[in-house]
Amino acid sequence: MTRRLALCLGLLGLCLSAGSLWAQPQAPALEIVAATYGVFEDAKPVAGKTITVTSAVSRVVKDGRVRLEVGNDPFGDPASGEGKKLEVRYTLDGKPATITVNEGETLLIPAPKLTGKLTIRKATYGDHSQGVTADVTDLVKARLHDGKVEVPVDNTFLGDPAEGVFKQLRVEYTIGDVELVKRTYEGGTLVITEPSTEPSAESKTEAATPAK
Repeated sequence: MTRRLALCLGLLGLCLSAGSLWAQPQAPALEIVAATYGVFEDAKPVAGKTITVTSAVSRVVKDGRVRLEVGNDPFGDPASGEGKKLEVRYTLDGKPATITVNEGETLLIPAPKLTGKLTIRKATYGDHSQGVTADVTDLVKARLHDGKVEVPVDNTFLGDPAEGVFKQLRVEYTIGDVELVKRTYEGGTLVITEPSTEPSAESKTEAATPAK
């Protein structure tokens, strides 16, 4: 009787263990094919103003995913003073795809569907490379109205925590449950907009047209 009980318990444990393995989702197979950072015109890289950053992007792949703040810090600056983009060609579970992200925004692969409320979590302004920054979260939160935040990135509005240094405003925020980061240089305007939940005009027209 004791041996039968032990055998049954052993088999039960084996089944439970196998069940937990089956329940664990497998990480998607992600391969970075090519990544280019710099200035693009008409969706094409400008010669002399872009650099290949395939290795840098590949290094941050973890469990079939990528999360990376796009900017000069991880890549270098191939075109000082000009707005840049990161273009990544990759395969996900064998399917080829391309994603382009503006400098100062967050690269996420696989790209999530952004739905939900915009929430400002933290905002800092200053010289982030040297850690000389000021917390301006309350100032940025106060500019959030009707699902949109628009902030002038200058010393008049945000103060000057690093005098004589070219500064950035860095904002951590969420859209629904997706965590994101956006940076904007001094002299620009930071704009973050909550995704619209309203159907497009085309969708409204189609919905209003009775089936024949």
